[in-house]
Amino acid sequence: MSQTSASLVEPTLDLEEITDLGRLADLGAEWGALCDRCPWTTPFQRPEWLLPWCRHFDLTEPWAISLRHDGRLVAFLPLYVYTFPRDTDPETPLLLDRIVAILGHGNSDYLDLIAEPGHAAAAAALCLQRVGERTDLWEICQLDQLRAGSPLLEAPLPLGWTELRKPQDACPILELPPGTRELADLVPGRQMRNLRRLARHAAQAGGTRLERADAVSGGQLFDALARLHGSRWNARGMLGILAGEEARSFHREVVELFTARGALALHSLAIGGEIAAVTYGFYEERELFYYLGSFDPRWSHCGPGALLIGEIIQEAIHNGCERFNFLRGREPYKYFWGAKDCWNTSRILRHGRVG
Repeated sequence: MSQTSASLVEPTLDLEEITDLGRLADLGAEWGALCDRCPWTTPFQRPEWLLPWCRHFDLTEPWAISLRHDGRLVAFLPLYVYTFPRDTDPETPLLLDRIVAILGHGNSDYLDLIAEPGHAAAAAALCLQRVGERTDLWEICQLDQLRAGSPLLEAPLPLGWTELRKPQDACPILELPPGTRELADLVPGRQMRNLRRLARHAAQAGGTRLERADAVSGGQLFDALARLHGSRWNARGMLGILAGEEARSFHREVVELFTARGALALHSLAIGGEIAAVTYGFYEERELFYYLGSFDPRWSHCGPGALLIGEIIQEAIHNGCERFNFLRGREPYKYFWGAKDCWNTSRILRHGRVG
């Protein structure tokens, strides 16, 4: 751990590097409180997501940068360094690039600096400055999945660096009305008619029952999701994102921690007494983030996945949400609801030092 002063950018900010997982965990309460004050926080910047990510994917050496003003944590950028084979001629010896990335890289739909708005620009510039002072550690700085307006997109490029900036992934978002009655004005008529037809089929099959996970049922509903999701992907001869005990144990802990926050959106829909679909997501401020869902194909004639999404969209409206975020991917079903693309950006930086 080392400590420096932020004299070149903002004299009132004090910078600390955190390279120990235990110290990172000790910061959890302050980190979570900063997330509450940061208007662009998503669930994927919270300690309830990133600390389990470190633990279950065996990341023992983070490289986090914290910034304080008068002792209060006002900005935080959790990084790490990993290696990746360089694209070279197969006849040459294998070379590895050392890549700086934001914690959560890979299975997190948004990555970012979190900060109090009044300190965001200075904090982003100072973080890049500090990363630039440690070019002995890396060849590529990969800032992926940055939401529009991220301070990391606005931070000036340090002298001697080059960058590649490109659209990365679309996250379709449905803007929600203030009440459920107005939902029919936003969702295409074809989808609304389809939902009424599917609801009739489900009623004839024994009726539906919606359940939202709590501290008791969360683990069971997640296991049901893992089973349904795995079966559907295995039927295609592929592995899903919940394959492997690492991924499942990670999400089980996330389910427990977000349940404790009251921010978990894990639901099941039963038809005729059997679980037919499960969806998994998170609440953050006035937005519901839909992370994953699956359904039992035996009930496909009742459209349990669509019926369940319709139910949780209505729940989100009742809870005061203004957006339903379908997260990464341009699967057709997202647009059936009237969602519109919002693009994440990748900003890939290189320094002038020859690797």
